[in-house]
Amino acid sequence: MTGPRLGRADIAVGDELSGLVVWLEFVFRSYDITVWSGRRTLAVMDRDHFAAWLDGGADLVIDDLAWSRQGGRALLTIDGHHTYPLDHETLAVLKI
Repeated sequence: MTGPRLGRADIAVGDELSGLVVWLEFVFRSYDITVWSGRRTLAVMDRDHFAAWLDGGADLVIDDLAWSRQGGRALLTIDGHHTYPLDHETLAVLKI
């Protein structure tokens, strides 16, 4: 039996209208995932809660991040100000 995915993943999220791109680092640990932007921690998320959202669960707000779905699209809002669509490739990288 294989244990949970551990390690790191760097993800770029962007907004086509503004051209703004933000790089996020995801650190996968046994029971949680920490999301960083540069030196700033944006969220420490429970792996099971995040996996439920990835599988189509209800909106998830943790620390400075809000994960939601609208019109079939997955969205990530940072600091309640900037919302970025998440493409299928990004979601595949985040699958745990």
